[in-house]
Amino acid sequence: MVGLLLGVCSLIAATGVDWLAGYVARRTGHAAGETGAPPAFWSRARAGRKSPRWAGGWRLPGALGILITVAACVWFWVAHGWSWSLLTSCGATFLFLLIAIIDGRYHVIPDAVTLPAAVIVLVITLVSPRQGVANRLLGAGVGLVLFLAPALLLPGGLGGGDVKLAGLIGLLLGFPAVFWALAVGVVLGGLVAIGLVAVAGRDPEYAIPYGPFMCLGALVALLYDPVSRIAPIVW
Repeated sequence: MVGLLLGVCSLIAATGVDWLAGYVARRTGHAAGETGAPPAFWSRARAGRKSPRWAGGWRLPGALGILITVAACVWFWVAHGWSWSLLTSCGATFLFLLIAIIDGRYHVIPDAVTLPAAVIVLVITLVSPRQGVANRLLGAGVGLVLFLAPALLLPGGLGGGDVKLAGLIGLLLGFPAVFWALAVGVVLGGLVAIGLVAVAGRDPEYAIPYGPFMCLGALVALLYDPVSRIAPIVW
């Protein structure tokens, strides 16, 4: 009964996050991206591109993200019970959902989301240093470096928002869990891209947002992190 109640509450909260995504996009001037026009500051390589037709403005993937979020919160409760870990894990999951929906619909990851989130994570780490501030900062640095290089070498691929999101994921998960999270996100994004090319062919007007896959990889790392389990031996 408690798990069911938590699931219902998580569903209500996740639905609110879905509304919040649209609100943030409108307030930051990016809501036009939902109709297929990427934000004005987006790189020229993506100008005029839009989400695939099957994404339906990312409404269907957004609904799937809500269901995944609810299931993850219930799982965290089963794993951690009523604890600080439950609160922080669910909070991170809702943050990932918010970023995934915004990037999926509008092809942008606003600084208005990632930067305040980074500050909040740092404050929480100082209050409850489970891994330690140094570990979190190291994770953030690794995430930034891993995504900054391809963003600079391949303009029009990864954007600045993707790089900052990688840093935020590293800050949330710490080191070396950031490796696992980003690896899962890269693999998932690559598989979807290959599948889309196989089904629809190479259509330059379509752009697959990378943020949702990065967020899903981070969620997978929250649920199961084999890298940190072996870290004391490997590192």
